[in-house]
Amino acid sequence: MSSLKEFQGIEGADFFELDPGFQTLLKNLLPAERRDSVFNSLHHCGRLAGGRWNDLAREANKHEHLPKIVKFDRAGNAVEQVDYGTHARHLRREVAEFGVLTDARNGLHKFAIVYLLAHNGEGSVNCGLSCTDGLIRAIEAVGSEFLRKTYLPLLRSADTPVAGAQFITEAGAGSDVGAVETEARPNSDGTWTITGLQSPTATLDGDSSFSLDTSLMSIFHQGVTSAFTLDATAAYDAITISTADREVTGGKATFDLKTHRTVTGTDMGAHDVDKTVDIHADLTFNGDGTATLVLDGTHTFTINLKSGRCDRDGKHGN
Repeated sequence: MSSLKEFQGIEGADFFELDPGFQTLLKNLLPAERRDSVFNSLHHCGRLAGGRWNDLAREANKHEHLPKIVKFDRAGNAVEQVDYGTHARHLRREVAEFGVLTDARNGLHKFAIVYLLAHNGEGSVNCGLSCTDGLIRAIEAVGSEFLRKTYLPLLRSADTPVAGAQFITEAGAGSDVGAVETEARPNSDGTWTITGLQSPTATLDGDSSFSLDTSLMSIFHQGVTSAFTLDATAAYDAITISTADREVTGGKATFDLKTHRTVTGTDMGAHDVDKTVDIHADLTFNGDGTATLVLDGTHTFTINLKSGRCDRDGKHGN
């Protein structure tokens, strides 16, 4: 099986120039009078895709640069924004300024540009670009005069963040747009409220970690130092949630917690401390409104997820 490394080493080249089969296909499909202008545009695009856009996409795809949801601004105000990161923002703007949605000679030219862009992967560009192009085509085909005047300039502009999106997971909808149950309604302050859930079941997978390392020096007892470390990790495996009643119906999670506390420098060591707590927990959701919690593989609890009641070995606990 080929490895990804075998496909590296052509950075900086003209991706369109390196694809003679694609050139032959386009020569057969493009009108003769448009062929030269389209090919010149695609050579330019190919050099960008093999050069600067390749570099931006590679950086944008690194874990530390991936898009993230920003819920609050620096003052604590709710904003609910998507921060694409510096590299993705530059790439999205440069692709828009290239004119893929505004300057393409025809649909074939546009799709050829997107094909070359795809050599760089998604890069937080191609999915949104395709959705936006589809929305523009839909508004052009059946949109009202208000939609045409209001949204087409925004969707085509490189200066606005307006983009298209798709419903692809809503139960009962799919290609039947009329069956979509999710609603977006404008609020008086200019924001929008979105209601409706796309699927009867939400699934959670992933992991998380948290670490704390701190130390304090006593100002009352010279030489006495207290240190505390905490490391916590969690892994979530196919946890399913019924979106209708917000109840967990299955899946499991594992947790590991380790803390270490020390106190040193007390008089003759009489009150020095060196304590460690290490806990492993397995939590399994049973699908009947209960969950089974096992601590360190030996202590088992049954938790009622509605009431919070916890039973250990047949005995009621808290």
